[in-house]
Amino acid sequence: MCSSDLAYAGTRAWGGGRRYPIYNDEFGWITNPPNNNPKRRYVSPATAALYMNWAEYLTWRNPDIASYDQYLLQDPPGHYPFSSGLETAKGKKKVTYNAFRMPIYLPTTTFSHNQAVTVWGEARPARYGRGAQTVEIQFQAGGKGPWKTVRTVASATYFSVRQKFPRSGDVRLAYRYPNGDQLLPPGLAGQVIVGRSQHITVR
Repeated sequence: MCSSDLAYAGTRAWGGGRRYPIYNDEFGWITNPPNNNPKRRYVSPATAALYMNWAEYLTWRNPDIASYDQYLLQDPPGHYPFSSGLETAKGKKKVTYNAFRMPIYLPTTTFSHNQAVTVWGEARPARYGRGAQTVEIQFQAGGKGPWKTVRTVASATYFSVRQKFPRSGDVRLAYRYPNGDQLLPPGLAGQVIVGRSQHITVR
């Protein structure tokens, strides 16, 4: 039973039949490093990055969930339980930073040649851009060498498309901050940012 079903069961217990939206306002994965408490098992930043994108994809698919909010932005100083930030306590970006800024998730990562698979994602800054916004789906054959754009998606929010890939390798998203947008901080106009990469196996 999912959380929305549990919430609905609670309202029925009190004689109500209405489904209420669920606001996920504190979501994050505690990582090791920095939290290396030997009595608990915490995931690596790379694993946390994957789990974050997976969770956001599931949130997007569930109409009962009204919001998704990352917690925290920066790890607290010292050995603290909630080291779920996108940056370390000293401001260094963790792997989860780009995963949050440019989420990508492929429900199927092992598939047959010529099979189209779902690529879901978002360029989070795009929703604040002025004018038409695009996101590039990029592919790196064999996990090495140059990245090539295989598709450009017009989107200022989440997108989900079906895409074919020629062979095994890695997939990521790329977004270019628009030129001429005076609302951007200095130095960002025209800059390209990328998200985490997802390995795929084509058989």
